[in-house]
Amino acid sequence: MGPLSPAQLEAYDRRGYLLLPGAMPGVAVDRLNAALPPLFDGAGPSRVLEVDGVTVRSVYGCHLADELFWNLTCHPALLAPATQLLAHDVYVYQLKVNAKRARTGDRWDWHQDLIYWREEDGLPGDRILNVALFLDDASEDNGAMQVIPGSHQLGVIESAPNDRERAGPYQDSPPWIADLIAAIKYTVGEPVLSRLVAERGVESVAGPKGSVLLFHPNLVHASPPNRSPHDRKVLIATYNDTRNLPRPSGEPRPAFLVSRDHRPLRAIDDPRLRD
Repeated sequence: MGPLSPAQLEAYDRRGYLLLPGAMPGVAVDRLNAALPPLFDGAGPSRVLEVDGVTVRSVYGCHLADELFWNLTCHPALLAPATQLLAHDVYVYQLKVNAKRARTGDRWDWHQDLIYWREEDGLPGDRILNVALFLDDASEDNGAMQVIPGSHQLGVIESAPNDRERAGPYQDSPPWIADLIAAIKYTVGEPVLSRLVAERGVESVAGPKGSVLLFHPNLVHASPPNRSPHDRKVLIATYNDTRNLPRPSGEPRPAFLVSRDHRPLRAIDDPRLRD
């Protein structure tokens, strides 16, 4: 039992993603946006910049720095469908806000997420789910996410790590930074990508702010640069089954990328996240 109908569950299973327009109250989204400037302006490795060394690309671990974002991960609009789809207790594996700033927000190349968590963190299985909250309206003009529907059914598409030279402010950074910057580490290569697009097509996932997008960790997805005058911020909470804990073979990535807190989440009614 859960908030998603049988038809919605079938659509998610078939397509690898499900968009729920307007699932989060508008007032709640406004309060989240109002809480972002200190996180965007702060220093530290959890804040990732674009190649220009100035524009914020992403901020990781917001729920570790601000109680409002922690309570958001326990909001029924995000937690309930995640628990339903994974059919077990979950915890927050990772939380980030992708800024995609007006005119300067760079691309995310075509990729899957699970290959990163498997290779970098030793995640044993795909019992993990992305739940994205649109903090701004998302459109094709401002770099809305693009997906190849049904591509999750192929499992992990094996890919050698890219050897592109790091540009901008991260030339001498730890290896894990290659998972986060524009020149991301694991991408879906052109021959495979061309075949997938020919077979399955590409869809742009646009929607108003407050929409919630559920998407599978093996869904092939990307987003183009934002060339519009409008920001396209999106918060992505990744929920993991409490039985699917990572097993890193070496030094684990930082806690803002891979949570050390595996306690099952329970719903929290924060009045700031209501209308």
